[in-house]
Amino acid sequence: MEVDNFSRLDMPNCSVAANSIGMSAINLQSNTSSIAAETLVTAGEVSFQGNPINPATPPPEFILTSQPMIGAPSIADPYAGTLTHTFLTTGMPPAGTCKSSTKGSVKTYSQANCVIAGLSIKIGQTVNLIPGKYWITGNLTIGSNGVLKCPTCDNVKGVTIILIAHNNKIGYVTMASNATLNLNAPSSGPFAGLVFVQDSNGLPNGTTYTSTHSAFGMSPGATLNGLVYFPNSSVTFQGNPSATGPKCLLLVVSTVAVNGTSSLETSGCASAGLTQLPTVNTVALAE
Repeated sequence: MEVDNFSRLDMPNCSVAANSIGMSAINLQSNTSSIAAETLVTAGEVSFQGNPINPATPPPEFILTSQPMIGAPSIADPYAGTLTHTFLTTGMPPAGTCKSSTKGSVKTYSQANCVIAGLSIKIGQTVNLIPGKYWITGNLTIGSNGVLKCPTCDNVKGVTIILIAHNNKIGYVTMASNATLNLNAPSSGPFAGLVFVQDSNGLPNGTTYTSTHSAFGMSPGATLNGLVYFPNSSVTFQGNPSATGPKCLLLVVSTVAVNGTSSLETSGCASAGLTQLPTVNTVALAE
């Protein structure tokens, strides 16, 4: 995990865990970077500007409740046995089932629990979803000033977006830095607590990723609530949990680079539907 220059990660109620054995498994790039967390746990080293720190006396840019733990045992992905291809395709209808209408620069989906053959949100375009599941059989791209949101979602009803394997390919997410996401996961049902999932476990033979990197840019004010699960991809992330209702934003990714001011939170995850929370003893990468 890396926190870029002029970037801050606030997660005082939860911890970071990294399985990397490298010298910079968890790294702050400069004195313009900072992280606030309960603790840091890694099989490798915690570093500042690429140089390992003394865990007993971390630099002031590390605002930690407990001393970081280095050389820790690797930690298993707690969702690998649950979020399988078979589970994620449960109830998936045939492709081309999503109904939508466009008026000016606003596209509105009038049907959920459907399949979208790639979703490309153009510059300045707004796409409105309704509560439910959306399987995307391609990439999700959001251009400059683009918006993806669910106006009728609330603290109970929400959206799950699944980048699903199709024709042996799995898509990725890329967003312009001034794009906006305002989405929350459903709080009940089999996909409770899941807001963004990339198909990753028990894949059909021969399946590959269009790209093993995704970028959640997100402008100030953009929010996500729920689990973002991309365990086989590196992720550039800038985002925050919702300012209202149960706050829950959890990342499980291959590697993460925090670019900008971001927050992760688990205090509201049980209410948001993510009841089986990982701990520093079971988490995969970042929480």
